[in-house]
Amino acid sequence: MAANSTISVTELDFDDIKSSLKTYLRQQPEFLDFNFEGSAISLLLDLLSYNTYQNAFYTSMVGNEMFLDSAQLRDSVVSRAKMLNYTPRSARGANTQFTLTVVPDDSPASVTVAKDTEWQATVDGQTLKFVTPEAYTLSSDDNIVVTLQL
Repeated sequence: MAANSTISVTELDFDDIKSSLKTYLRQQPEFLDFNFEGSAISLLLDLLSYNTYQNAFYTSMVGNEMFLDSAQLRDSVVSRAKMLNYTPRSARGANTQFTLTVVPDDSPASVTVAKDTEWQATVDGQTLKFVTPEAYTLSSDDNIVVTLQL
């Protein structure tokens, strides 16, 4: 084997990796008369290129998840934040407290607000949407005024 021939490992595309492998093998004295487009050796180069491509992709993803700026997964961000002595709270949406006045046509003993009922509020010109996480049963008063925590 030639002492100064090296293989390029900077490629991240399947075809570029395969081309780099062919270039490397063509420089080796053992493979001077090989046809690298032949079916058997081409298949082996495809397998090596695919494996190298998969490893490069995996390594890139792992590398991205190791840093707070480039992490995509919540678990990775939480892990990096803990290293900074910050423990994030669980993922949850905004909540609010408001007074709900229901004026029904008849006089029911209670009114049920169904789960996943959408509510809208406007604050400083911005419309916010809220959804009830569970069903609420509002008991009857004279005019059914209830404070509801979402």
